Amino acid sequence: ISSTSVAYESSAIICNISCSQPHQSVAYERFTTSGPIALLPLKKELYSLVYCVKEDQAKFIADLPDSLFLAELQKTFGYRCGLFEMTGKRDIYPLSLLKTTKPIAHRVVCIGNAAHSLHPVAGQGFNLGLRDLFVLAKVITESDIEQIGSFSMLNHYWQCREKDHNRTILMTDSLVRVFSNRYPLLSIPRNIGLQAMSLFPFLSQPIIEQAKGQFDLFKRESLS
Repeated sequence: ISSTSVAYESSAIICNISCSQPHQSVAYERFTTSGPIALLPLKKELYSLVYCVKEDQAKFIADLPDSLFLAELQKTFGYRCGLFEMTGKRDIYPLSLLKTTKPIAHRVVCIGNAAHSLHPVAGQGFNLGLRDLFVLAKVITESDIEQIGSFSMLNHYWQCREKDHNRTILMTDSLVRVFSNRYPLLSIPRNIGLQAMSLFPFLSQPIIEQAKGQFDLFKRESLS
């Protein structure tokens, strides 16, 4: 199964942290010159932190003593969530876009990271894998038993999934490239666009619907 891979030259530092303010089940994402910072609410008033930094800085930042790491994060993220108080064990993951040309072969279906590895900017890798599983289960359920695993069945599965794959990968990759670009001619309309979506939420609906999977998974292909 052939694939292509493009390195983003950045890494994600992953850990759990706590803040002085209760998170109230609200997630945050802030775009910085080094990449996005995401805070995802967990139980016991903890956040899961995804801190994207330049690849050559990742180990240095991750290995900082807790107090210095929290101070660096505070300086970069700001005080929207209050003070960062405690941090857990930190892991580093190099970031790249990896995608299979066609994630099926003889009686094989690649799903999740076996089929695609996306930048965490929109948290879409896991969601895409879940939709793959849902559609694969649906196709298997509605196939004759002798057809399960056949080329025709697997090709039908991919026809149902290809458009969603392409759209999600394009959306994620575009977000990374647009928000990591520092050219003034791009940053000004980018900031205006963000402000416009903040003032007029309907402008962001297409992105939200794609990210949440709020569309007919079988719109293009009938399963009959």
